[in-house]
Amino acid sequence: MSISAFLTAELDRKVNAMSSDAARIQFLALQGNSWAERYRHFCRTGDQPFGGPHPEHGEMSAADFVILISRISALQGQIKARMAQREIA
Repeated sequence: MSISAFLTAELDRKVNAMSSDAARIQFLALQGNSWAERYRHFCRTGDQPFGGPHPEHGEMSAADFVILISRISALQGQIKARMAQREIA
């Protein structure tokens, strides 16, 4: 399993375990900001976000960051759309 597949699966697992969409949105906002900052740091320095390669899934590449940040954004959009649908109903 690639590092991006592992991290997106962990993200999905955590989001799905939350009890409300409001909690999910807040969590995803924090994750999005955190991973964007880690990506900026990676681009500047090449440093890995965990201080080195992940012990099971290896090093992160720029593509891995993009995949994870894109997943966070997609989940935010899905949850916001679901919340908007509920408001209409």
